[in-house]
Amino acid sequence: MLTAISASTTGTTVRLRDRLRMRPRLTGSLVALVFFWESLSPTLLPRAWAVQALLCGASSAIGYGLGATASVLLGWIRGARGRPAIDTTLARRAALIAWPVVILIGGFVWQPWQNDQRDLVAMPEVSRLEYVPTILVGAVLLVLFVTLGRLVGQAAVAAHRGLSGFLPRRIAFVVTVALTIAFVVVASRDFALDPLLEKANDAYGTIDDETEPGITPPITPLASGGPGSLVPWDTLGFQGRTFTGGITTEAQLAVLARPGSRLRPPIRVYAGLQSAPNARARAALVVRELERTEAFRRRVLVVATTTGTGWINPRSARAVEAINSGDTAIAGMQYSYFPSWISFLVDLDEAAAAGRTLFDAVYARWAEEPEATRPLLLVFGESLGSFGSEHAFDRESPDASVSRILSRADGALWIGPTWSNPIRTPLVKSRDRGSPTWRPEISDGRTVAFANTKAELRDISGHPVVYLQHPSDPVGWWNWEAAFTRPAWLQGRRGYDVTNQAHWFPIVTWGQTSADLIAGFSTPPGHGHNYDDAWVEAWVTIAAPPGWTRADTEATVRRVVAFPPQPGG
Repeated sequence: MLTAISASTTGTTVRLRDRLRMRPRLTGSLVALVFFWESLSPTLLPRAWAVQALLCGASSAIGYGLGATASVLLGWIRGARGRPAIDTTLARRAALIAWPVVILIGGFVWQPWQNDQRDLVAMPEVSRLEYVPTILVGAVLLVLFVTLGRLVGQAAVAAHRGLSGFLPRRIAFVVTVALTIAFVVVASRDFALDPLLEKANDAYGTIDDETEPGITPPITPLASGGPGSLVPWDTLGFQGRTFTGGITTEAQLAVLARPGSRLRPPIRVYAGLQSAPNARARAALVVRELERTEAFRRRVLVVATTTGTGWINPRSARAVEAINSGDTAIAGMQYSYFPSWISFLVDLDEAAAAGRTLFDAVYARWAEEPEATRPLLLVFGESLGSFGSEHAFDRESPDASVSRILSRADGALWIGPTWSNPIRTPLVKSRDRGSPTWRPEISDGRTVAFANTKAELRDISGHPVVYLQHPSDPVGWWNWEAAFTRPAWLQGRRGYDVTNQAHWFPIVTWGQTSADLIAGFSTPPGHGHNYDDAWVEAWVTIAAPPGWTRADTEATVRRVVAFPPQPGG
């Protein structure tokens, strides 16, 4: 018996090895070639060679899988109808020639495409030599992905054969497909996603306990974690300590603020994940901190919804403090320590709850103040923070949402919004006919305005609800629908920093825009997901101090830009 089992196992191993060594299917090879070519095309942002290699390998493997699957199904159909197999000898020879030719041509077009994009977003150009490691690494990844796919395919074939022994053939086929999909989903979750999230949880949890170099506990009682604070310094988290420990001092304000203005030391309050047990308790703690610091006596009170890690852009905070000569209070709280791209996958509900809970708590306390003396109540969110912030006002329609903003806040500034934002995306979809998705015009008088640049921000001054989004910012356009439908940013005329060479191709374009998310944070200011050149203009647009002029804006920009960046910024 042992001999029989050994022989059977050896035979199975040999058959599996032989199947894995099978020459590529013709249809799969041709579709893979098309997917490879499309993966070289540009989308929103330039790509480093390593990212391009991953795209080449993954796209080609997906193309091969689709083509090979189609080939198998067509073979079954032809066999069921008694039709002879098609002679593919000539086609195979043509494919053997096509692959090196297309790869060679790709080397001559990839670099110009990438450099055209890099010129649009002011990034250094790439060398043609970078195409070489792109192809080599991409080929290795293609072989790896196809091998894994064949293993899954052989398992599916074996399952189908086993099920066909006691089920009708069609039912066995449907059950096999369902089992294969379930296996891939479960395996991806248990062997890829869950381990990744577990390691990320350990890594970012450790980081959250650390402190940015150069950041120390504030010496002012006007910052959480400082003297008299209700929030212990150790509970603020990495980003919370950076935010309050980097508060703008009066000496710094003297350099940054409008000359001759009356200076007041600014207020920054914050609650970290460890500061209170849940979102409602953290929001209540923030309100008590606002009361302790007498924040309701300031000119401006900003409710800032953080990004995934709890980050509030220090350049944004410093800009609003400089514009208002420190007569400000900024309130924020942490809901995660994951970076935004992970929070987008696992913490969206927490982001929405945090934005809604914090604003509602602050608003309820703010509304108790006399209307004549209470501060301007402004809401702010950048990136995933804008997603969370919008949830405080989300209603059944864009008009109803905007009305709620106007009834509960004096202004809203949302920077680099995501496609999942509950207010922004419906507004974009209902934009005036003829206006592009990346620069929508909204026929609502002077309430909501979209801008792409600093110059455009200056032209829309006075709008209480302002969005700043770059045409090349992938955060604003990434969504699952792009895998199967042409995205709006590719319809009509392109944004000023998006190449005309970009076009849509099923599945591949979605993968490319996913890769663009990686590059979005590495662009110079004014492009991608980097908005660090426009903070002064953005805040002035929704809440300029009395008597403020364009000359004041330009002078403040010069002072803020020239000022040394604080840690974390």
